[in-house]
Amino acid sequence: MNSTSYGAIFENSHDATGARELARSVRAFLEKMDHDPKSVNDWELLIAEAANRAVSSQASPSPLSDRIEALVNVWPDSVVVSVESCQAIVHAVKALAIPAEEEEEQQRQLSDLIISQLADATCDLSSRQVRRLVMRRSLSSSPESEAQCNEVLESTLDLMTEELGTTYESLCALFQSSQEFAETEDTTACIQRWLKEVLRLTGATWFVFRRISGDGTSLELAATSQGGTSPTGPATPLPLSTDSIEACVMKTGKELWFDNCTPTAQLGALQDLLGHDVAGLSCPVKAAGKVYGVLSAGFEGGQCRFSARDSRIVRAFAGFTGIQIGFAEARLESLLTSLMRRDLAAAAEAQRSLLPQVMPDTPGYSSAALLIPALQVGGDFYDVIPVDGEGTLFVIADVMGKGSAAALFAILLRSHLHAQTHLASQPGELLARLNASLFTDLDNCSTFISVQVAWLDHKTGSITIATAGHCPALAVDPQGHIILEARGDGPPLGISRDATFAELRLTDGQAGHLVMITDGATDARNLRGEMLGKEPLITCLTHFTSQGGSAADLLENVRKVIEQHVASAEAADDITLLVISRKPQLTSTPSH
Repeated sequence: MNSTSYGAIFENSHDATGARELARSVRAFLEKMDHDPKSVNDWELLIAEAANRAVSSQASPSPLSDRIEALVNVWPDSVVVSVESCQAIVHAVKALAIPAEEEEEQQRQLSDLIISQLADATCDLSSRQVRRLVMRRSLSSSPESEAQCNEVLESTLDLMTEELGTTYESLCALFQSSQEFAETEDTTACIQRWLKEVLRLTGATWFVFRRISGDGTSLELAATSQGGTSPTGPATPLPLSTDSIEACVMKTGKELWFDNCTPTAQLGALQDLLGHDVAGLSCPVKAAGKVYGVLSAGFEGGQCRFSARDSRIVRAFAGFTGIQIGFAEARLESLLTSLMRRDLAAAAEAQRSLLPQVMPDTPGYSSAALLIPALQVGGDFYDVIPVDGEGTLFVIADVMGKGSAAALFAILLRSHLHAQTHLASQPGELLARLNASLFTDLDNCSTFISVQVAWLDHKTGSITIATAGHCPALAVDPQGHIILEARGDGPPLGISRDATFAELRLTDGQAGHLVMITDGATDARNLRGEMLGKEPLITCLTHFTSQGGSAADLLENVRKVIEQHVASAEAADDITLLVISRKPQLTSTPSH
């Protein structure tokens, strides 16, 4: 039988341009041969699909892969077309028929369907160097028989029904697992149970799920098809520094296929765990950009038998596992946040309960106090204790730390303080007794308390001050001429068991106004991060003395100075102020 031949070669075949030009060239040849329009259209589509497949299968452009060829042979009863492209395949992945990425696989399946429907026969003669597809089509232009059309339609419907059925099963499994996750606290056991659905839906023979360790340096076994055991005993963590498949997936966040052509070093961890050769797919278990671990699934032996549908199921279960783990962590974080808020609320309530509700009357003096809490409850505390009409004890303290622990130590300090009021007139000795009684508890908790106490003697009008590592009080005489930092030195309570505490005595003539503060006042920062310091407070105190007023007035002036400096910046620490002010002396007018 005689035939007419035609050949075409196009360069730059590593993109779609060469494939389109090749198909158009063959179309023009067949049109010159007076083939019917339908046959010509079909051949153009056939060659375009075959050429596109050849182009997409190339590993990378090279001198050997920059052309694509078509040889057309027209016989009396048929047309035979061979489409080929040279390739430089340097790895064995394509030759092993391992599934490609999902989109590529779907495109290839569509191309196969088009070619199988339009060509009467096909033969793939590809080698490792050449991609060659031979297609034959009868010259008969008669339409396909109704039986053939029905057969094709029935086959297509069967494939669609199978795909829908698998999708429905997968969705049901995911829905049931979601319900179970929401109702259980044992997420590991839940994952172990429902990952077995992967085996049922895909036909895989094993799965392994590893989670990232707490320190982020290794993968720890979380679930396997063997129930978390291995032939060699308990599984040890898999360091991310290794070249294993799972470590690579964890570090890159991208899936990897593997089989008996994969280097042993990459498969060693899985093979040692399962006790046999493995082939399959490893997927990152992630959600919202965070990778929680790696899910691997596959078959015993060296051949991976996953279809594109099976690989989608594995990816879906890996993604869903990541979502559920993320939800579980979010629930735990929400619970911890709720507990912390409740803890802070309890600490704030305890802090408020320690404060005197009403400031006591003090002969010749007025007093006022204010505690401005920060966003986090601290350990600030103040108290004013009248003692048998002899005097009044003023106390200000700051427990190191935040939250309920600091509030509990403040309560403990207040309890011991009220038990030692017989020493109120001796502030130095009072602090020594408090330190001795609280030292063991403070030392065991590695914390301390800074305290300042001031004893106002009602008979003499003098004020005696002792300090345990606290901010010095600011004092001014009644005329505002003498400003001093009243301290009376000593270490914080809980630092030294045998500590002693010096006293400073302000006479009636020296004790005009006294402002006791915690470090939250001088350390208050504005939006630029600048601390207030003590100088603005001293200026405020001097200015107030020249104008006169009560302790409440002085307290309000100091509060405004701090507020104006801080503005809208968030407070990092509590601010506590305790003010003692001499009442103005009333002068009498002589009678005539």
